[in-house]
Amino acid sequence: MRLVTYENGGGARAGLLDGDTVYDVQGAADAFTAQAGAVGAKLPNDVKALLEMGDVGLGQARRVLGFARERGSGADYAHSATEVSLLPPIQQPGKIICLAGNFADHIREGGDEPPEKSQQTPRFFWKPNSVLVGQNQPVRLWDMSANVDWELELAAVIGTAGRDISAEDAPKHVAGYTIFNDISSRDLDLPWERQEREMDDYFDWLNGKWFDTHGPMGPYIATADEIPDPHNLAMSLSVNGIERQRGNTGQMIFNCFELIAYVTRILTLEPGDIISTGTPAGVGAAAGASLQDGDLIEGTIERLGTLRNPVVG
Repeated sequence: MRLVTYENGGGARAGLLDGDTVYDVQGAADAFTAQAGAVGAKLPNDVKALLEMGDVGLGQARRVLGFARERGSGADYAHSATEVSLLPPIQQPGKIICLAGNFADHIREGGDEPPEKSQQTPRFFWKPNSVLVGQNQPVRLWDMSANVDWELELAAVIGTAGRDISAEDAPKHVAGYTIFNDISSRDLDLPWERQEREMDDYFDWLNGKWFDTHGPMGPYIATADEIPDPHNLAMSLSVNGIERQRGNTGQMIFNCFELIAYVTRILTLEPGDIISTGTPAGVGAAAGASLQDGDLIEGTIERLGTLRNPVVG
């Protein structure tokens, strides 16, 4: 099942993407409930709220999807996917947790050698919700950076809250997976003078992750049952049709479930939280390339579709 948030002139709404059709979750559920003899399936119009219902909510959504398929695309709750805007699948995740240096080849292209896995821990950082944009929505270039990069990543979407989750139990807490592009400003052109201090470079790097629109996500969340092995998915990213990144999620140093186990020793994960798992080699910084006004970024992950975003100066 593929979960989306879409807009069709009436605000953001939860949808079920099926081929070329988007079914409105709430509308289809209401129609299903109104059917004579149907068991009630009241569902919210927000993907995060749907995830908060747990397996019950997703189970009801699957039943509603089957009902909608039987009635076809002529219903008033059915929309052509080409006629709606696909927004970030989750509009306001509680946390967007990202990984630095989780692919050995990406570490090497930056000039370093990755240490033995047993001798390191995941390097997490955060992004604010204001980075999020959806399918075909623009990534904006801002005045404070002239060196803006792409980073294609697999993102796990949390469905069940938990703390101190073991790697073995982690799959039970994942609702599904989506594509995330960790757009990164590699330098900051500060409009003022400053006295240099220790760790300025680190905080400049971190601030370069936070610019508005620098977190494309989507086009949909594929529920976990549709992804038999999240650690064997082909990945590729192109800019203006030229391939820049190619890899596989199996190349991650720490896999999705190990990351969940580590981070929940520190904090509680909640439904709708996003964990973006790092990028393979092929970033622009390694090739002396940067995103420019008019570029088109296309990031593809097997079973998760292609996330397309124009770049606007």
